[in-house]
Amino acid sequence: MNILQFPERESRYDPDLARRLSEQIEQEEKREALKDKLKGKKQPAQPIPGPVQEPLIIPAINLQDPENYLLLQQTQDHPDILIAKYRLGLNNEVEQATKQLNLTLENTAKEQNGHDYIGRINHPQSLDLAKALGFFTLPISYFRENLRNLREGSLGNLVVYDGKGNKLERKELKSLFKEITEVRDPWRSEWLNDRYIEKSNGLYVVRNKFDSSGKLVEATEELDKDTLMQNKIPGIDLDDWLNSSTEQGLPRKNTQDGSLYYWSPTANYVAWFDAGSGWAGLCCYWGPLSSDAGIGVRVARVK
Repeated sequence: MNILQFPERESRYDPDLARRLSEQIEQEEKREALKDKLKGKKQPAQPIPGPVQEPLIIPAINLQDPENYLLLQQTQDHPDILIAKYRLGLNNEVEQATKQLNLTLENTAKEQNGHDYIGRINHPQSLDLAKALGFFTLPISYFRENLRNLREGSLGNLVVYDGKGNKLERKELKSLFKEITEVRDPWRSEWLNDRYIEKSNGLYVVRNKFDSSGKLVEATEELDKDTLMQNKIPGIDLDDWLNSSTEQGLPRKNTQDGSLYYWSPTANYVAWFDAGSGWAGLCCYWGPLSSDAGIGVRVARVK
């Protein structure tokens, strides 16, 4: 019997190929399983951007606007005076005056209400700048009177007006008073007009005042004999000084003790008022050529 025999067929099985296919299938199954898992997972919420906060920009003070001044009403010592609510800041008018005086000045400090003001100005420069603008700087006597009005107005004991005749709210008056006197950062200060000189017969003050005809003059006067000539660090009572002072605006010898620092008048020095984190004080013992970023000037003019 003949048995049919077929030629043996060559095997095409590739074990390496099978392994790779198996690995590909396994990886694909894992990817599909991961997709199914992620479908049921809550994605983290993306933050919604809020509104862009624009920087607060306070426009430069218009020196010609009477609403930017406090009215110091006429007394036997002076006519109606307009005193700036804020320390002097740069604007076009001020920049022109600085060029005329060959001064290079800039805003170096900011009041709590947002108004920028000029610092790094020394005492003679502050007097010259005010004069070039048609203003004058405050002697201690008018500064004290204005500060007293701010206090009384903030307490509701006095009606205070701006230069246009508008009655000012107690809240604004309190803010202006605290800007000058409050013990807090940042340190701030303002030059006052007074300077002190020695003569053969004693100490004299040179300051702005109005003469009997109502004209503003630079007067040289012997220092009042009742002036407190002892440094108090601390201090004198602010309210007692505001309520009663010498004709030149200085504390009297019997001024009550308190927390307001006080440096008495000294020859060849000038006056300022300052406040910071450690104290508030009236200083009549400061170098006229000193300057600092926080030292500014407040201007005034006859109404």
